[in-house]
Amino acid sequence: MDEAEDDPLSKLMTKLPRLKKAPFELYWDLRVFGLPPHVPVYITLSDALEMIGGDRMLNISIIQLWCMYMDTIVVNQGRSSMYRFVEPQTIQPSSNTLQNRQHYLQTWMDESKRDVYLVPYIEASHWQLMVIIPKQCKIIWFCSLHRRMKNEVRTMLQGVIGKSRGQLVQILYPKVCNQQLDSCECGFYVMCWIKIIIRAVITDDWNERFKSTSPIPEDTIKQIRQEWTAYLLQRWS
Repeated sequence: MDEAEDDPLSKLMTKLPRLKKAPFELYWDLRVFGLPPHVPVYITLSDALEMIGGDRMLNISIIQLWCMYMDTIVVNQGRSSMYRFVEPQTIQPSSNTLQNRQHYLQTWMDESKRDVYLVPYIEASHWQLMVIIPKQCKIIWFCSLHRRMKNEVRTMLQGVIGKSRGQLVQILYPKVCNQQLDSCECGFYVMCWIKIIIRAVITDDWNERFKSTSPIPEDTIKQIRQEWTAYLLQRWS
């Protein structure tokens, strides 16, 4: 078989004329984010071009779809009682009040009672990843540029996790963790770490798990792009 024919990214390129006419719509299952899918995830021409090019800032819909795909991995691994995702649109600060964001987090965690919550977080066009472990009142913070968590985010989390347990939230920054050279790779960085955590079933010993501060290799990022695209094409068919 011709390599191009077997490459999801090449197949996606053949869909561009259809995406130019209208976005592809799909809905998440309630179990993914704990929110009814009132509004579809729209995969647009711009989203497809971001994934094909691999060198742009990623839209929220791309991360939403990745979480939907990763949820299928969690289910297939039999880890549904361990991991859950937080919907990134609902907790971004630019369009939601602090009270609404905290209410969603509190309600979702109280209802689902999972060990680990994977939280893609976007602010000022920069993606970061929070891994929330409510029972330990602990958050592991991943940033592609190794920036620290802002006080506003800490306040939001303290009002949910810390308040319910009557203690201060502990923020853990992995000491040896990949660092990218360019901020435009932040979305792929978040996607990569979500995949690593789920595939390796990481729930503790965070500082012992990571061994390198080198950028995530291009081959690894390409694999992420291919997996995302393969899942999109699967849903499309």
